[in-house]
Amino acid sequence: MSKRVIVAATDGMPCGSAAVEWAARQAQRSGCALRIVHAYEWDWYGTRYAEVARVLAAAVADDAYARARLLAPETDIWTDTLIGPLLPRLLEGARFAEMLVVGHGRQGPSSVGREVVSNAPCPVVVVRNERRPQPVA
Repeated sequence: MSKRVIVAATDGMPCGSAAVEWAARQAQRSGCALRIVHAYEWDWYGTRYAEVARVLAAAVADDAYARARLLAPETDIWTDTLIGPLLPRLLEGARFAEMLVVGHGRQGPSSVGREVVSNAPCPVVVVRNERRPQPVA
């Protein structure tokens, strides 16, 4: 029997980090493994910047891994950086998942968010970024 897996999507923004943190805690509680997915498109500018895009994507995945590891030290965690359009990559990444966890940082639902919730092959958890800047004075 294969291990149950929670998939967390991140873009490196605060809402993506909140999704990874929530997913790490849930994976720890439920005994699931955690797969952190970061999808990116590098071909907007041709192959000239492909290596830069790969390095930046790896940095996003590495940061997400470090955050998750701190919160779920006993959990099996790995990252995948997927090249291509966000929506198809997320849906593909969640194909065998127990659940897909995504962040929500805007006032209203994004078109990608609606498409993920409507088309995901598993339950979807949308995590709001509740971190708000604290007043300085």
